[in-house]
Amino acid sequence: MWQPIGTLTPVLVLLGVLAADARGQQLLEIDGVELRGRTRLVMSGGGTCNVLESDTSYEQRRQNQGAAMDIWRLDVSVHNGSGRWLDHLIARYGIESEWPECTNWNGPSAGAFEQSVEWANSNGHIQESGRNVVAPGRTLIATHLVIVLRGDPQPRFSTWSMDFDFAAAPPPDFGSAGAGQHTVPVPTAEQENIFWQSIVNSTDPADFES
Repeated sequence: MWQPIGTLTPVLVLLGVLAADARGQQLLEIDGVELRGRTRLVMSGGGTCNVLESDTSYEQRRQNQGAAMDIWRLDVSVHNGSGRWLDHLIARYGIESEWPECTNWNGPSAGAFEQSVEWANSNGHIQESGRNVVAPGRTLIATHLVIVLRGDPQPRFSTWSMDFDFAAAPPPDFGSAGAGQHTVPVPTAEQENIFWQSIVNSTDPADFES
């Protein structure tokens, strides 16, 4: 009777580790708002380094001619776990690796990926502008595919920052009625009387439906 429990325990621990890995590394956390990044190898040897003889630095780069290049996926996410609405969120991050010493590269066939593959050294951001633009519990995600020379260190997040404001009040539709419930204003007796007087001679059924 005790054997199944002993067997399940490592499985539950493993699932917890996998879930944490799927979320990635915590880069920054401010008052419950969390910025995370994750790197994952998606294609080993997915590209080939090309070095042209016409390149001014050909002598320094020619040893890389034909070198295999790996394609990595980087996921960056901002999760609003603060329980409050956010205004004007922007999260900035830099992606860094050993710079591929190539003139250009041959990659996988067109359509192999839904998005283009970039050099590893780049910058990006996640941004939402306006009032009450990020709801409590919402997660924003940005994805990049980057390529690095095989054998170089995997791409990593080099710099990051995050700026936002807590909303002064939730949106009108998410007030006292609770999230997702819309409140309908109740007309006063005077307003109803004015409305009925305005349509008393109308022959349009839509007026009376209103």
